[in-house]
Amino acid sequence: EGRVKDKVMLSAFKEHNFDKNDVVYVGDTKDDIIQCRKIGVDIISVVYDNFATHDNFEELNPGHIAYSVKEIEEQILKM
Repeated sequence: EGRVKDKVMLSAFKEHNFDKNDVVYVGDTKDDIIQCRKIGVDIISVVYDNFATHDNFEELNPGHIAYSVKEIEEQILKM
């Protein structure tokens, strides 16, 4: 119900004793970027198809855009 990814992630981190600095979220929506930024979690935005719906991802998540699985791996290694 609604935008709760931030709350769900924080709950999972607490339950599993994860440090949010050791987590990278891979998402494909603008809301994923917003929710991760809200709680300080790094995010890689994936753009595999339907580029029109991702036209401002670079503005919202500069330097953390992946156009393939290989690019996700490259982004993670840079973090």
